[in-house]
Amino acid sequence: MSEHIRTALIIDDEPAICFLLEQILKMKKIKSFKAESIKAARVLLTQLSPDIIFVDHRLPDGFGLHFIPAMKKLCPDTKIVAMTAQEFFDKDIIDSFGADYFLAKPFAINIVQNLIDSFYNKYNLI
Repeated sequence: MSEHIRTALIIDDEPAICFLLEQILKMKKIKSFKAESIKAARVLLTQLSPDIIFVDHRLPDGFGLHFIPAMKKLCPDTKIVAMTAQEFFDKDIIDSFGADYFLAKPFAINIVQNLIDSFYNKYNLI
């Protein structure tokens, strides 16, 4: 039986956020891929089925929340973490798009680490 390779996709156009998430994922031994736009994410999602997707709301070519239903269709077992720095977003609004988790920017490293740990523990993907 082959070992599950843990993977994540980061969809964000902010280099600092991508770098931080990549480092956290690397510490957790999760291979990460990065897309700076919805268009680039679509291409990657035809090639891989990540365990987790971190998606920012405001992207150069659209709104990440609006892309969640399409991601769920392409990768139904993938857990999606919606991220935004916009303070006016209500968690219920984000949930309505189908996100599994919400991460407010800026975020603390331990919050992301705990989210990843709980995800892998809950779904026995350790």
